[in-house]
Amino acid sequence: MYDARVFATLRKMIQRRGFDTPAIINESHTLFCKPGKRLLMYYLEIDTKAGVGVVREITKKMHALEVEDAIIICGSTTPPAYTAFRDLLSQNLHITVFSPASLMFDIFEHHDVPHHRILSAAEKHTLLISQHLQESDLPIIRLDDAMAKYLGARVSDVFEITRIRPNVGAHFYYRIVRE
Repeated sequence: MYDARVFATLRKMIQRRGFDTPAIINESHTLFCKPGKRLLMYYLEIDTKAGVGVVREITKKMHALEVEDAIIICGSTTPPAYTAFRDLLSQNLHITVFSPASLMFDIFEHHDVPHHRILSAAEKHTLLISQHLQESDLPIIRLDDAMAKYLGARVSDVFEITRIRPNVGAHFYYRIVRE
């Protein structure tokens, strides 16, 4: 069984992604819904390695429930499973894997981590037009970055990162998500 701190971090992460209460609760998975979006969360035993069989099972469940995003909490993944997770991106399925240790504290609330926010499509368009930029001009944040995973970012999403400087105030940085 997972530590209560893991579930507290998961609850906050799900709420920050805009989801409220779970629609379906099962001992191995939970489905969260919000208008136009569904998220499947899968819990594996703490010492279980997620293999290709788990990837197939979760993919099948995602198709059955018409879900594009999933979170898996497990001890670790096998190398073939990691490759299979990456291959699912081409099918427009997005699976993020977290270890229980990575969820022991909420990185969103850490004082050394600046505030991150994913821009909407309209905000992204406005940013690129107003700054006379192409997507390729923006610095990169990796898809496997801790904040990108936490907020459920997808490839080509743009983050607005707000850093507070004592003598300057708020300063905004923008990063585009890449694999």
